[in-house]
Amino acid sequence: YQSGTTSSSGGATFNNAGTLEKTSITNGDSFLALALNNTGGTLSVSAGTLNLSGGEGGTSTGGTITGSGSGLLNFNGTSQILSGNWTGSGGTIGVSSGSLLVASGSAVVLANTKLKLNGGIIGGAGTISVNGGTWTAGSVTGSGGLINIGTLSIDPNSTVTLSGVLTNAGTVIEGAIVYGGLSPNTGATINNLAGATWDYQSGTTSSGGTFNNTGTLEKTSNANGDSNL
Repeated sequence: YQSGTTSSSGGATFNNAGTLEKTSITNGDSFLALALNNTGGTLSVSAGTLNLSGGEGGTSTGGTITGSGSGLLNFNGTSQILSGNWTGSGGTIGVSSGSLLVASGSAVVLANTKLKLNGGIIGGAGTISVNGGTWTAGSVTGSGGLINIGTLSIDPNSTVTLSGVLTNAGTVIEGAIVYGGLSPNTGATINNLAGATWDYQSGTTSSGGTFNNTGTLEKTSNANGDSNL
């Protein structure tokens, strides 16, 4: 899918059991505005951005997500549900609007794929694991939620919301900003696992929820004064 144009939805569906890929940035970003049902197929971006923007979303039952370099598979305005088991590596998976939810009992394990969360919602009753990345806007939700195994930077311009579970098995840097930050809702849970590090640089106050720590909770910057957990 090399085109930079948008495929019109009109209630149409893209059923993928093979490989849906973007390999060229010659014509800019690509937009697939059809509802996507991925049944064991591969989603791959090795150049540029492939936006899945079908507002009707879809339900996908297992598959592989791969990428390389700066390739970005971006969920943009769609409501996508992933079920079954997913694997993959490389590139970046993004959510900029809409939702990317993992069904109960399902797992999306992206061992070497980074996350770019700058809007929308990610999480669900199942789990999605990523190798770090950035969280600048949007929300994490669900009893399974998000698992970080790399270095995740939470550095928003305003407030980002945790209404489910965020599990850290790597490093989380809660950035040094004056206004905003991570705001867990009541019932939200942060699990900082053994061997993991949560570097709390922000001078803002996180309120609500529970922080379970068996790793390292530290503050390494005083750029914005004291931190309040």
